[in-house]
Amino acid sequence: LIGEINLTNSTVSGNSAANAAGIYGFYSSIFINDSTVSGNSAINGDGGGIGTYKGSVSLQNSTVSGNSVTGQYAAGGVTVLLGRGGGIHIRESGVLSIASSTVTANNAQAAGGGIYTPHGVAITNSIVAGNTDDGTAPDLHVDPNDNLTINFSMIGVADNLTQTIMGNVGNQTGTAAIPLDPRLDPLADNGGQTLTHALLSDSPAIDAGSNALALDENGNPLTTDQRGEARFVDGNGDSTATVDIGAVESEGSFLLGDANL
Repeated sequence: LIGEINLTNSTVSGNSAANAAGIYGFYSSIFINDSTVSGNSAINGDGGGIGTYKGSVSLQNSTVSGNSVTGQYAAGGVTVLLGRGGGIHIRESGVLSIASSTVTANNAQAAGGGIYTPHGVAITNSIVAGNTDDGTAPDLHVDPNDNLTINFSMIGVADNLTQTIMGNVGNQTGTAAIPLDPRLDPLADNGGQTLTHALLSDSPAIDAGSNALALDENGNPLTTDQRGEARFVDGNGDSTATVDIGAVESEGSFLLGDANL
C-alpha cells in the first residue's frame, strides 16, 4: 500500500506472500497500535510479518510473533540468501520505532530473525528476544555504523550491538552463548481483543521499564497495555508501581502465565 497505514486493536495472521506476508508498505508510514501480527510466512523474499520499502514503521503496545521468511536467488553462479527480517524488515531509507511492544519467536532464513533494518531504530520499554536466524543477528540486525536508541528494553542476543547501544540506559541483553530469556508464555488469549505473550512470574521484564518513557503516540502517559488493562501495576510488591517491559503488563500478585491454583 502507498500512503499511511493505521492498524489498531487488530490481528494480522496466517498470511503468505513473496514479501512482507502480513503487512507491506511501499513509500508508506505504518502505524500499529494494540495489535498482533503473527504466524505470517514470506517465501522467496524479505519480511515475514511486516515490511516496508522507503517507509517508516511505528509499533506501540503491540506483538509481532511467530512470523517467518525464507528465500534465495542465483547470481553469477552463486546462491544468494534472501529471507531477512522474520518479524520486521525495513528496506532502503526507512525508520523503525518500537515502544512497549514484544517481538519474539520470529524466524529468518538469513539475518535478522526478529528485525532487519539497514538504518537506525528507536526501541523503548520493549522485548526483542527469542527470535532465530542464520546466526548473524537473531533478534536485531542493523547497519554497524548506525547509532541506536535503545532504552529500558530487552535484546535476547546483542553480540553485534555492543558498541552501538553503549550509552543507552536500563537495557538487559544476552549473548549468543547465553541468550537473554524474557520468560514469556506462548501466544494466547490473555484478555483483550488480540492474542499476546503473558509474562511469567519470574520474568526479568516485570517492573523493569521506564515510567517516563511509557508514552502513547501523542506523548501522553500510556494508561493501558495491549489488552486494555492498566499499565502501571505493582508486580513485585514494591510500594511504587513501575511499568513492565513489553506489550503486556503483569497483574500484581496474580501474574499471567502462572498456573498454581
